[in-house]
Formats: sequence, structure tokens, C-alpha cells
Amino acid sequence: MAKLKMLASAKAGADWNLWSDDGEHTWPINAIQTILLQEIRDELKQLNALLHCRNFVGIPRQLEPLAKMARRANTNAAKRRKAKQ
Repeated sequence: MAKLKMLASAKAGADWNLWSDDGEHTWPINAIQTILLQEIRDELKQLNALLHCRNFVGIPRQLEPLAKMARRANTNAAKRRKAKQ
């Protein structure tokens, strides 16, 4: 496979390619960027699926009663401490 060289315009003459372990092949930076964007896209698709999941959407409904119980318990504990003083 021919070595591909790509020069960055910001740093003229810089070699931004990644070399393989065998030292024979390089991955040009635009190919790496494309691969990374595809990976990010796949992760975003998975997150999007989770965000629309019935269980994920229901979390706030499950947490609200717990928050109310915690507030009630804190209020009752504060009243008991105040009564002891």
C-alpha cells in the first residue's frame, strides 16, 4: 500500500498521518476523522435510543416520591431536634 502524505495547512510540512505498527502503512488524517465521526454518530444513536426508552423517561416519576419522602423525613427530624431543645 502506498504511503499517503497529507500536510496540515496550519503547519506547513507537518506530517499528521498515523503510522501502523508495521511501519509500512499510514492512515491519513481525513480517514481518521471520518472514522471518529462515525464512532461518535454510533454512540449518539445509542444515547438517542436510551433517551426515548420508557424506563429512562420514567426515572423522574420514580424519583419524585423518593424526594418527597426524604424532604418529609428531614422535616420530621428537624422538628424532633427542635422539640428536644
